[in-house]
Amino acid sequence: MPEARQPQPCAVNLPPHGNQADGKRARPRPGCLRPALIRLLLPLLLLFCICALPGEAHAFKITDAGGKPLTLDLENITGVEWHNNHRFDGSGLIDSDDFAKINVRITADLHWDPLLLGLRLEGTGYPDALLRKAPGSQAETLSDNDLRAEKYYFVYSDGAFRLDLGDYYVTFGRGLALSMRRSGDGELDNTLRGVKFEYSSEGTHLAVLGGLSNIINIDPVNQTPQSDPYDLILGMRAEQRLADLFSIGAHAVHARYGIAESAYRRSFIPEQETSVLGVSLEFPDIMEHASFYAEYDHMLRYARKLNQELSDSYSVSDSGDAVYASASFYAGDFTLTAEYKLYQDFIFRRGRTKLSYDLPDTQTAPDGLDFFEDIYYNNAPNLERPDIEFGRDYGNDHGCRLRAEYNSTGTGTVPYAVGYFTVNKWQDQGASSLGGFGTFEPGFKGDRIYHVYGGVTQYVRDWELFIDGGFRDETSRDTGDGIKRVMHLKSGFSGPLAARHVLGFESFIIRRDYMVLKQLEDDYDFTLSYDFTGWFALSFFYTLQFLDFVPSAGDDELKHFFAGEIATRFSDIVEFSIFGGQIRESYRCYGGFCRKVPPFEGVKGKLRIHY
Repeated sequence: MPEARQPQPCAVNLPPHGNQADGKRARPRPGCLRPALIRLLLPLLLLFCICALPGEAHAFKITDAGGKPLTLDLENITGVEWHNNHRFDGSGLIDSDDFAKINVRITADLHWDPLLLGLRLEGTGYPDALLRKAPGSQAETLSDNDLRAEKYYFVYSDGAFRLDLGDYYVTFGRGLALSMRRSGDGELDNTLRGVKFEYSSEGTHLAVLGGLSNIINIDPVNQTPQSDPYDLILGMRAEQRLADLFSIGAHAVHARYGIAESAYRRSFIPEQETSVLGVSLEFPDIMEHASFYAEYDHMLRYARKLNQELSDSYSVSDSGDAVYASASFYAGDFTLTAEYKLYQDFIFRRGRTKLSYDLPDTQTAPDGLDFFEDIYYNNAPNLERPDIEFGRDYGNDHGCRLRAEYNSTGTGTVPYAVGYFTVNKWQDQGASSLGGFGTFEPGFKGDRIYHVYGGVTQYVRDWELFIDGGFRDETSRDTGDGIKRVMHLKSGFSGPLAARHVLGFESFIIRRDYMVLKQLEDDYDFTLSYDFTGWFALSFFYTLQFLDFVPSAGDDELKHFFAGEIATRFSDIVEFSIFGGQIRESYRCYGGFCRKVPPFEGVKGKLRIHY
């Protein structure tokens, strides 16, 4: 199966599949394995034992046709999960049920140069149902067994021309105008299902595309896949390199929402249309000591306003702008990188469709609207550290970041320092669920955020030692009151032991002072890992979380979370991992927005076979 390649200036040319580490942490609790879980794990372990034979993964050669081999590349990823006391946060619902889940993904790629034909099947089964039960009401089943052709694609690539039919990924520029991508295994996997034509030759890049959005977004509340929106998206990007000195580019994107929906269901979708026009300029190498990139995008949106009875609606419009620029300077071992962003009402998404008003008794909402998470069709750089940022609306943001680094090859010392500053204007999004259609109070100034941090990495032979720390402050520009202060410190080491064994350790201490809520939150994370050259890995995780409410009313909380993971790879064909325990509730941030990660307690196992 082809490896993922880095985004190109014009568009990303990727078959819609790939693998990334699960990254979730868990620990088995003694006495928690129920018969249903044992019935799930035994076949998985048996299959692992049968398949874990030495060898190298390779595509099957079916035959030779026209002097070229016809090969088949197959991959099967099977995952088994058991969740203990799933919690439905934010919806007024109570803990109601344990549940078990099986995920199966089969990817098949048929290669015959210059053609590629691919299919990805996704299956989800629930031997134990996932239930939701409000006090005094009947339990509702949220988990549905299904098997579907999630991604299918045909690619013709020969010299300067490439044609994609079916599902494909795409990114224009730095992602401000359009970015259909994958981020995290089982978290987000957005493609367009349609057609894309691309031409690339002698510094000229051209991409023309169109299709319906096809997503795999996991609802953070229910941990179930969302339904596909099938919004229509059209796009074009052209880029030209001149005299090997610089490149200029231009692009256009247009989206129409709910085009495949019924008229009644479409009346629940606030967004109607979004158009984006943009240009970019890049100097990849300035006298061998610098590089520069800049992009500007203008957005025009139309949305539908609804009243409570759905008897009348009218369209409103607004516009937004985005500027992003980055520059790097090199002088020997010294590197200086500067980035700048200015986003004004710049949000490109299908907003929440959960009803924010009560329907009349004579009307009912169509299926699939409850707990619907935002779907972002762009990926505007936000410049913040992903392990520190926290649940912000990045549609109105103005800031910069400066990073200095010195890489001393002689001593193996790499110190760095970073300063980040931004002004963020969040707002009430209102019924339209679009950033620019919300309401501002007169003279609203938003919040001011600055974050300074730094660290040093020291290499001693084959060992790596590092320490990193910093301070982040959020303050209201309207009242002058502090909102939140964050102090963080990270340290660790990794290096080889005897033979081919590797030992690693990492600690991460973070304190969040929620000044408005009068609450302190301390998190202490420790990770110990052992690896035998990729064939066997063992990890242990521990988190201590302390919530201190000020003034204290005797309701302070102290929580412990333990987790462990074992991963093994006996050959290039078979990989197996099992991890169990507890992970705390948190936020996972990427691409300028954050998603809530619910707490987990249970066991997960995953078997990957690539042949």
